[in-house]
Amino acid sequence: MATETLRPNAAGDENTIDFQIPADSFPATDHWNKVDEEVADEVTYLDSQSLTYQRDLYNLPASSGSGTINFIKIYFRCRGGGLTNGDARPALKSNSTVTDGTEVNLAGAWTTYSQQWNTNPASEPDAWTWADIDALQIGVSLKKYADGQAQVTQVYVEVDYTVITWSKVGGVASANISKVMTVPKANIARVKGVLSA
Repeated sequence: MATETLRPNAAGDENTIDFQIPADSFPATDHWNKVDEEVADEVTYLDSQSLTYQRDLYNLPASSGSGTINFIKIYFRCRGGGLTNGDARPALKSNSTVTDGTEVNLAGAWTTYSQQWNTNPASEPDAWTWADIDALQIGVSLKKYADGQAQVTQVYVEVDYTVITWSKVGGVASANISKVMTVPKANIARVKGVLSA
């Protein structure tokens, strides 16, 4: 197993969360750089003052992984506040389909939440492909309750995948593939022109 972490590097197709702190740009085109830190700084963040969901989406750098993708997991570090806190849910856009994840009620302190997708929700039950990952946008939706707050300081995605390893048998390349079409552990080798499995 291997993991590749991708963090926002540009605005995506939606930037609707009310406020960015610090407010160094308006409108919302710089939201992505409030949530892109490798280590959450908790001093740059987005804040929703809406009683209905507001969603941001962010573009990602190109992936560098290879192999079979097992799942993706979106992490979002949020907090509530005020008298009644608020809610958040992760979001992603694959192909032209926007998917919201499961709602969480926010704690009063910064807390990291996550949600995993084993398959691409835009093409279920299809597995994720690296082309899907390179076109993926991730984000978060926030809403507050009356007299509450809903804020996010970090969003990123981890891509979990199985590496295809190559070795040589008698000078001929062979592949050790951990999963083929979700069936575990197939060893495939071609030795002196004869395929053995």
